[in-house]
Amino acid sequence: MCMKSGVYSISLSLCRWALVCVILQGCVGGNGHNSCRTINAGIRLPNDQGFYFFSDNRYIDYDVINGVERTSGPVSRLGLGDLNRIDAVFSMPGVQNQVVLTSGPRYYRYNISSGHFRYQDGHGSLHEDFGIPPEVDAAFGLGHRATVIKGCHLWTFNAGTSGRFQRENRTLEDWDIPCDLDAAITWAEDGPVTFIKGHLMWRLYLEDSDDSSFVEGPFHTDDLLICSWFVCGEANLTGPSVSGNSSMECNGDARLCPLSLDQVTLAGLHNAGSGFNHGFGMLNCWVKNHGLSIYDQLVQGIRHLDIDPCYDRCGHLGTCHAYFCGGSICAVIKQTRRFLLTHPSEVVTVNFNHEIVEPRKVFRELTRQLKAQLRPLLNSAFRESGNRQWPTLQEAIQSNKRLFVIYAYIIENQPYASYYRRNKWIHTEHWFGSTWREIEATSDCSGLGPATRQMCYHRQHRELVSVSTMLTPDFTTCVSDVADYCRPRLMETIKICESFRYRGIVFNLVMPFGRWQFRESVFNL
Repeated sequence: MCMKSGVYSISLSLCRWALVCVILQGCVGGNGHNSCRTINAGIRLPNDQGFYFFSDNRYIDYDVINGVERTSGPVSRLGLGDLNRIDAVFSMPGVQNQVVLTSGPRYYRYNISSGHFRYQDGHGSLHEDFGIPPEVDAAFGLGHRATVIKGCHLWTFNAGTSGRFQRENRTLEDWDIPCDLDAAITWAEDGPVTFIKGHLMWRLYLEDSDDSSFVEGPFHTDDLLICSWFVCGEANLTGPSVSGNSSMECNGDARLCPLSLDQVTLAGLHNAGSGFNHGFGMLNCWVKNHGLSIYDQLVQGIRHLDIDPCYDRCGHLGTCHAYFCGGSICAVIKQTRRFLLTHPSEVVTVNFNHEIVEPRKVFRELTRQLKAQLRPLLNSAFRESGNRQWPTLQEAIQSNKRLFVIYAYIIENQPYASYYRRNKWIHTEHWFGSTWREIEATSDCSGLGPATRQMCYHRQHRELVSVSTMLTPDFTTCVSDVADYCRPRLMETIKICESFRYRGIVFNLVMPFGRWQFRESVFNL
């Protein structure tokens, strides 16, 4: 531990090119949301023109290949006018590029062109025209058939037959799938069919013989990586309150509880999103920083995540390192939420930093996803205090506001400032300084100490400081090699910054650092 005026907890991890220690020192309903959403329908458009999920009058444009949402908006943006609710949607068998949407007792026909819906002046009564009950629960297309579901029962329409659906003898119960579903979707023409009810999903693999068909599940809707909507039942973000008592621990130690956030040292990962999603193949040597998921990074002691956000390079809101996409930020959010829900006495900080690419798209999507998935956990006490007073860890834990989010400093400027004004939980790099500077890697990492001293001197008046032991390797040196060079210098750099930000050291615990393995970026302490 690094300590001063109390106890400061620290562990060791890799950063962009070597190591990083983040020093934070003076230097609704049951889910906590005002509302949640049900996935009402989903469809893979004809000829692979896209995939959409629907909830009431909203849609999500979904990237099937990468398994993550691209963006979200009102259905009117797709050409669906002021339609307030979509109960089900399916491709019309035997009719090219045509889909049918159902809403209450009626249906509407649309042609699809470049992912856009064009009304075809075709509408009517589900019961009178198709022979199916009103307000169906779900629908899906498979091969040359369309199937709608109501309660436990199924009605099927085959291409080349009459225009009416025929009720099947089998029911959902025959496959051990619950009745009264919310949605049914197929990812490909030959299946499987995914059924959704609340926050749970089941996959049905249909074979020629019913005896050969089988079901997998249930799975959690978190697996879909949809973050613009909080799916009803997905998580209880209010959770049990943690009362303050003599046995209470904050980030693993009771002595941290009375300290404010800017008095505590946290272990951090620079480029935490670089490698958490399987890496970069042949480029791992130079680009991959970490081999653990975000959840596992947090479980092993990391309490600060540094993320380079981007959009176009991933095709969705993602993490980047240089010119390469590291994975979905939705996955970062979901895994962080999972950790916070299972560790109610832990406080975490996340910095979506100044390496941001395409800020207009990133700020819009990032703010929406954080609010949808984590709103009850977001801490806004510093900005709401009016006197730049950071809460103590105990206050953050007892209020269950245990996530501090930092954005790139440009969020304070136009045209993005409205996000900053409306959302007091957004902190900026205006208060957050980093000691990083580009230094050529050497086998003894000798240039790190002087550079750190210079940067800590210039950053000493920032509210929060990230002490980054980062070096730049040449093309013959891997990230893991640079980490090995600089590991012995970690405590040296920490103490250099402490000399500017602390009056003295009350207690200092020397930690046994293990050798870093390429597949795991976090040291075992």
